[in-house]
Amino acid sequence: MMKVIDRIVLWLILLFSIMTFSLAIAIYTKKPSVPERRVERSQPPLPQTPPEKITASIDDDPVKGKEDAPVIIVEFSEYQCPFCRRFALQTLPQIKSEYIDTGKVKLVFRDYPLPFHNFARDAAKAANCAGKEGKYWEMHDLLFSSGNLSPDDLRNHAKQLGLNMKKFEACMQDPEVDAEITKDMNDANQYGIRGTPSFIIGRNKGGSTFEGEILRGALPFESFKNVIDKYLK
Repeated sequence: MMKVIDRIVLWLILLFSIMTFSLAIAIYTKKPSVPERRVERSQPPLPQTPPEKITASIDDDPVKGKEDAPVIIVEFSEYQCPFCRRFALQTLPQIKSEYIDTGKVKLVFRDYPLPFHNFARDAAKAANCAGKEGKYWEMHDLLFSSGNLSPDDLRNHAKQLGLNMKKFEACMQDPEVDAEITKDMNDANQYGIRGTPSFIIGRNKGGSTFEGEILRGALPFESFKNVIDKYLK
């Protein structure tokens, strides 16, 4: 009986040794796996489309700069739009100092209050009403710098600017002021403008209309500089 057990143990030891030896050979001879190399493809260059050209009206809207400045910028904007505010506070001062104050550009501001901004249209009215007392740009700057546009805020701004409050309150209810804003919006829609701020920049030929190209959004100063300089040549 012991001999049988010894033989079984011997066979088990031999079998284990063979398995261990085979496993060692397999591990030693296995080639390390090389991960498949991915080839990154660069994005093909996007086609360069020519600038959008449009014949635009300067209408009878407020102007900043010399009437006969060689370049016109028509801005379609509103006072509740954060991107419009960014342009007004960050980019416009650079354009003003380099181009408007030096007689190279005149800026025309036209209203485009977005329907989902509940204070934007009345803010546009307030600026136009201030303009009737010679304080358009003062109200424009105050609306953007403060960011306060509620009805009470508009009245406080008017008082701060020393406006005649009876005239201001009556003007805010004037349907002609509202119609002027609607006209600006209709013109913008005709030009394919759907958001704010949007700009049309072109050469001033002395008429009530001019041909220009559209810039969209609160772009950095360099974007405006490139287009303005092109029309100054």
